[in-house]
Amino acid sequence: MIQSGQVTSGQISQPGTEQWMPIANHPPFAQALHAGAAAAAPPAAGGYPPVGAPPAAAGYPPVGAPPAAAPGGPMPGPGGPAAPKKGGMGIGMIIGIVVGAIVVIGGIVGLVMMLGGGGGKLASKVPKDIEMYMEVPSIPGALSDFAGMDVVNAKEIDSKKQIKDVRKGLEDAFGIKKADAEDIMASVESIASASRGMMDKEQSAVLVQFSGTDGMEKLLKSDRFTDEGEFANGTRYSLKSVEMKDINMEDMAKWSMPRKSFSFMSVSKESKRQRWVWYPDEGLLVMGNTSLVEDIGDVVTEGADSLADTEKWGEAKFESGAAAIGFVDSKILKDIKGDEEEKIVKGYFREIAPFSGSVELTGAGMLISMRGEMKGNKIGEDDELPSAATLDLYEKLPKETVAYLAVSMKRDEDGKALKKRMLKKLKSIDEKIGEAVGEGLNEMRDEIGISLEDIVDSVGDQMIMAVAAKTKFAFDEKKKPQEYIDDAGFAYIVSVGKFADAKKVVKVMREKLFEDGPMKEAYEVSKKGKGFDAKPKEEGQGMPTVQVRLTEEYLLVTGGGLAKRFVEALEKDKKTLADDAAHKTALGTVSGSPRMVMWVDIGRIGKVGLDWVNDQESMKEEMKEQEKELGISTKALKVKGDDRVTSLVAINIDSSSDTWTYHVQSLNAPALGILAGASMFMKSMGGSDEVLIPDTGIAFCDALVSSKFSCGVRTGDEAMKKDARMDERVFKDTLREDSSQKDGMEKVCMKRHMEFIKDHPQCTQ
Repeated sequence: MIQSGQVTSGQISQPGTEQWMPIANHPPFAQALHAGAAAAAPPAAGGYPPVGAPPAAAGYPPVGAPPAAAPGGPMPGPGGPAAPKKGGMGIGMIIGIVVGAIVVIGGIVGLVMMLGGGGGKLASKVPKDIEMYMEVPSIPGALSDFAGMDVVNAKEIDSKKQIKDVRKGLEDAFGIKKADAEDIMASVESIASASRGMMDKEQSAVLVQFSGTDGMEKLLKSDRFTDEGEFANGTRYSLKSVEMKDINMEDMAKWSMPRKSFSFMSVSKESKRQRWVWYPDEGLLVMGNTSLVEDIGDVVTEGADSLADTEKWGEAKFESGAAAIGFVDSKILKDIKGDEEEKIVKGYFREIAPFSGSVELTGAGMLISMRGEMKGNKIGEDDELPSAATLDLYEKLPKETVAYLAVSMKRDEDGKALKKRMLKKLKSIDEKIGEAVGEGLNEMRDEIGISLEDIVDSVGDQMIMAVAAKTKFAFDEKKKPQEYIDDAGFAYIVSVGKFADAKKVVKVMREKLFEDGPMKEAYEVSKKGKGFDAKPKEEGQGMPTVQVRLTEEYLLVTGGGLAKRFVEALEKDKKTLADDAAHKTALGTVSGSPRMVMWVDIGRIGKVGLDWVNDQESMKEEMKEQEKELGISTKALKVKGDDRVTSLVAINIDSSSDTWTYHVQSLNAPALGILAGASMFMKSMGGSDEVLIPDTGIAFCDALVSSKFSCGVRTGDEAMKKDARMDERVFKDTLREDSSQKDGMEKVCMKRHMEFIKDHPQCTQ
C-alpha cells in the first residue's frame, strides 16, 4: 500500500507503549516510503497535515487502520505538531482551509482506486456534530467499476498478486487461516472516516462495515487481539504489535506492504485516547478517539441523532451513483480567530453551504466533482463574472495539441461600462489608487493609440491558449533549445467582438511591438492579409517565429515550429483536435456549461516520459523491479490510441446577489490540487522555518533528520533544528561524493535514529 502511494502517512508505536511516531520516521516504513512513493511529498516535519488531507487509513487493507492513522488526528511524536503560534492564523490559513476542504475530496482517490460506489450509508452511524466525513459506500462493485475504465489495461495489473498480498498479509500478521482471511476480505462492505473539532481538539474515527461477521470474529480471537470488555455498548479490543525483538530485519525487508501494515497495527489496553470497538449485531468495527467512539456507540445502539439526520447533510450535493463521497462542514470557518481573518470569512465565506464532493469511475478515468459556495459582502454583482458560453474554440486547434485552457469572456457590459465599474470599485478601496489607474489608462491610450475600452470590445465570447508538440516529440539530451522550439508551438485564439477594434489591436501589436517596438531589431515583419508574420533575423536567432491572423470571427496569435499548423487548423479546419476521440471522451464526462476548461493530454506527455525512461538502462531496470513488486505495469494506463488517458478540469460558477456557487469537475487530475492545498496549508501553519522535508537520498537518514528537526520545533530548541539541517547537508554531500557509502550510511542513520528516539522521550510521548 505504501509503495503504491495509497498510504503516505500514519502513526505507529513501539510494542506495548504509547510512544507514537510517524511511519516516515520508522526505518522499515521509511524505506518503503522512500522506495515506492518517491513522487509523493514526505510528511510534514513540524505541522499537522492539511485540513481535509486524505487519512492514512484510506490506504490500509479493508480490515481497517490503527486509530492513530485516522484522518487528521496524528499522535504527537518526532513528526508531531509544532506548538501553536499566538494571535490570528492569517489569510494563508483561511485559504488553506478552503483549499484543504476541496482537497478532502481529492483524498478519496486513495480509497476509490480499490473500492466501489453507492450512496452515503455510514453517515447514519456517526454523530450529528461531525465536521469532516468521507465514505466509500459500496465495495463489492469495485472490480467491475474499475474494469469499466477504458483508459486502464486490466491485463497489465496483476490483481491476483495484490489480492494474495493482502490475504497472505492477514494470515501471517495475525496467524489466521487462509479461508478466514478470504472471508474477511470478501465481507468488507463499506468504509468511512469521520472527524470533528477540526479547529480545536480534533477527534477522528474510522468505521468499517462488514456484510458477514464470521471472518472478523475469528480474527478478533487471534493471539494479538484481547477482549477488554464492554465499551460504548460494544466490545472493546486491544491489539498488540508484533515484537520487534522477534523480527529478523532482513526477513522483514521481504515482507509485502500489507503484511507490514497489519503487523505494526496496535492499540494499547492502557490507552485512554483510543478505542477499537466491535459491534457484532451491526457487523461494524469502529476505531478512533475515545469520546467520538462513545458517541458513535450512542448513534449505533441508542438511536442518537446522526450526521445523516442534519440539515447540513441535506444541503450537501453528491453526484448520483458516486463511487465515493466527501463532506466538510463549512461552519468550521466560524472558529477562526483574528480581526483580519474574521473580515475575510464574512466577506467571502459567510453562512455558506458545506463543501461536498463525489468520485465517479468512468470510461475516461476517475472523475472528481467538488461543490461549494462563496458568499459575503466582498462578492460582487453578476457583471463581475463572465457568463456561460459554448467553449468550442478547441475545434480550431491542430490535432497535435497537448494542452489548452479555454475561458468564457462573455459579458453583458461593453468596455466603457467595464472601465467605469472597475475604477469605481478601485476608488471605493482607495481614492488615490483609483485615480492613478484611470490616469494610467488614459496615458496608455494616448501613447499606443488604443484604449482599454477598445481592447475589451475587440474580444468576443471566448478565448483559448494552447500548446502543441509534434507527434514524434521526444526528449534528447543532445538537442539544442532551438530544436525543441521547432518541435512545438503555442497559440492564443480569441473570438472577435467588434471587428474594427480587433483590427486596432492587431495594428498596435505589429507597430508597437515589432516594427517600432522592442522586437524591432530581432524580427523581420511582413503583412499577411489582416494579420502579419514576424520572423527572427540573425540577431533574433533562437526566438520563435510569430504569426498573427485575423478573420471576422477569430484573432490568432501563434508561434514556434508548429505555428503553421495552428494557422492551418484555424483557416482550413485541417486535422483538428475536434476529431480526436480521447479528447471527445474527456469532454463527455463534463456536465453543465463550464466557464473554464483546462485539458491536458497526459497520455501523450506520459508516453514521452516513459520512452525516455526506457532509454535509460539504470532507470529501466529499477522500473521493472517496481512493477514486479507492485504487480502493476507502467503500461496499466493507456498512453496512446483513442482510449488513452487524458486529464481535464472544468469550472462552472453561477452567481446571484452576494453568492457564487461553484462546481469543479476534475478528470484524472487530483494531484496538483492536493499538492497545492497541502503546500499552502503547511506554509500557513508555520512557514519554511518550521518545516523541513529532508531528501538525503537515504530513507533512514531522512527519518533521522526529520525526527531531529521536528523535535527541535516542538521543544523550541534552535540548536537541534540547526543540527538537523547540518546533518542533511552532510548526508547529501557524502552520498554525492561517494555513492558506495550508501549501505554504511543506512546502518549508521538507523542506529542514530533509534538512539535519538530513546534519548528524547519528550518528543515521543
